[in-house]
Amino acid sequence: MVDDFLKSQNLVLRDTLLQISAPVASPPSYLGTQGRDEFQTYLLSAPHKAFAASPAKGYGTSVGRRTAAEAEKLALENCRKFAPKTDPCTIVMVDDDPPQLSPPIILCATRELGPALPRAEPEPLPPGTPRKQALRSSSAGCADRTA
Repeated sequence: MVDDFLKSQNLVLRDTLLQISAPVASPPSYLGTQGRDEFQTYLLSAPHKAFAASPAKGYGTSVGRRTAAEAEKLALENCRKFAPKTDPCTIVMVDDDPPQLSPPIILCATRELGPALPRAEPEPLPPGTPRKQALRSSSAGCADRTA
């Protein structure tokens, strides 16, 4: 009965699964083999998702979250668990797009566990850099503000 109704609505089961193509994106060059493999798994994951990495080969992901902001936050937290404390984690990709910045907002901790303060002047993007290729980033310029 249900099958007949679905068939009358052109809603029939497929014999094969739909092919899902991953977004075209390259992992950060500084990731190790395991990090590159995890990046490929991330690309096929459900939204909302985020991938964060540090130059010392630490990385973290978060997938299937309610919002992109929540995914970003959790990916950064996961990355910080594995990255050296002196090596900042950055958001590499959110959902299927690199992060867009206008300009980046970077927070500097006043003490190791103290409150965060906005950095005085955000760094401008290099001339000719598309905003989609910019990375949300680093603690550069924070050293003179930490106590």
